[in-house]
Amino acid sequence: MISAKKSISAVAALAAAALVAGCGDSYDNNGVAEQDNAGAEKLTTQLFDAIRAKNVAALDELLTPNFQLQRGTGVTVTKAEYTAKVPTITNFSVSSVSGTRYGNTFVVTLKENAHIKTATAEFTLVNEPQLFTWVKLGGRWRLASSGNFARPKP
Repeated sequence: MISAKKSISAVAALAAAALVAGCGDSYDNNGVAEQDNAGAEKLTTQLFDAIRAKNVAALDELLTPNFQLQRGTGVTVTKAEYTAKVPTITNFSVSSVSGTRYGNTFVVTLKENAHIKTATAEFTLVNEPQLFTWVKLGGRWRLASSGNFARPKP
């Protein structure tokens, strides 16, 4: 005989499984990503405007709680570390902005030119590749990760 406690636990587990199964976008291994360079440029502009203005409130909205930046030097920076010491960026421009969307993900690549001053270094980027991974959460695009492939030159 199954106890009432076990029956409630089984029903709760089934309800939770049904909820999880019904959430989010479905995944199709044969799905096709949609090219969206205009959307990529818009998100890139929002991000770099917030960085150049050192607008921590805007960055807090744009970056996911688990955001990580991987620098070309091998240093990994978390959201808390990044927003505590937002770098100074001058002489800034981007080119070759390209973005593809699939489901609730948006992958953006670009090349960056800038003079950057962080808490520990100052360097210039010339046509250096960047990779951003955005996810749609709560109806808004938020940056989950950033890969900077530059090996900064002092």
